Amino acid sequence: MMDEIYIYDISGVISDILSDNEAVIRFKKDDRDQNALIQKNKFYHNGQVIPKDERWDNYIAIGMMVKFNAQKSSCAEYSYCDWCAIICWSFVSNLLNKITIKSGFAYMSGQVIDINNQRGILNTFDATGQSLRILFIDKNVYIDKQKFTGKHLQEVLRVHDHVSFDAIPCISEGNDEACEWFATIVYKGKRPNLAKSKVMKINKSTRLNDGLYEFWKSVYNSSIIKDNSNDFHLNLLNSDFKIQCHNFIQQHINNPDTLFISGKGIVMDIVNDEFGIILGEFKNNLFQTIIFHRRNVFLYKISLKLSNLSEILCSGDRIKFIAVGAPSGFLTDWIAVQICISDNQIQDDSL
Repeated sequence: MMDEIYIYDISGVISDILSDNEAVIRFKKDDRDQNALIQKNKFYHNGQVIPKDERWDNYIAIGMMVKFNAQKSSCAEYSYCDWCAIICWSFVSNLLNKITIKSGFAYMSGQVIDINNQRGILNTFDATGQSLRILFIDKNVYIDKQKFTGKHLQEVLRVHDHVSFDAIPCISEGNDEACEWFATIVYKGKRPNLAKSKVMKINKSTRLNDGLYEFWKSVYNSSIIKDNSNDFHLNLLNSDFKIQCHNFIQQHINNPDTLFISGKGIVMDIVNDEFGIILGEFKNNLFQTIIFHRRNVFLYKISLKLSNLSEILCSGDRIKFIAVGAPSGFLTDWIAVQICISDNQIQDDSL
């Protein structure tokens, strides 16, 4: 069951625009109208945060349908708002769209329904009452704020136990349990005080370990893509840069308080043994670039984290992906959370 301090994946409409930075969402809960306050920096358009220098009224309007996650909150200035949106995104049904958008979950509660040594499955329900299956692994389990270090999860958990967790989407074909969610943390008792990593900011030029590397925003011109790809090859031959880029990617893909997009695409380039670039199809004949690391690639449910990508994948390979928006100025539009290659993708000629 969901903790009523937090609500997730709720549908509503923009009922009022209070300022250049704040608006009100009206939604129905418990058979009555309720309101949530939303700020510009929590609003996503096409899966990405609105740039700070862009006007919000270019993206929202009164009556517009949205989806959001929110936390129970009281605001003296806006006493009619019982909720504060953690994340909000425009909700538009478009048959041309080739992607789906989901938010992560945080501070959720659920029940253990299966457990097997180092892995297990949780069950919970979304806002519509639909059952969700969440895969979890031993290294993400905490008991009374202490990280589990035993050999078998059965030492501390049993089927039917109730636990709390955070989760992000995953590709069901990438795991034997066919789960569409993966728990980034599972805890029984008090929530552990995990220090958040300081996310490295990327500007147009960022100095890493005394080397100056150019980051660019992709432009869809074949000659420019070729030039950028060559530069990217050179940068990622540097071991220090590879480590920093890998760490930067990992910091951005495990955050449940963000939006995730999922869809299909093709491999554009295998840069080296660790990194590659995908062209993800967002609409008919509209593609955007996605960087991926081998740690996040699964071939027939097998992780390629120790494999040489250049020996396994090649340009034109068809894949499924889950990704998050890359920061402004990064070298691609998106960062892959998971890449999956299976018989279904190899035989799929829909792109």
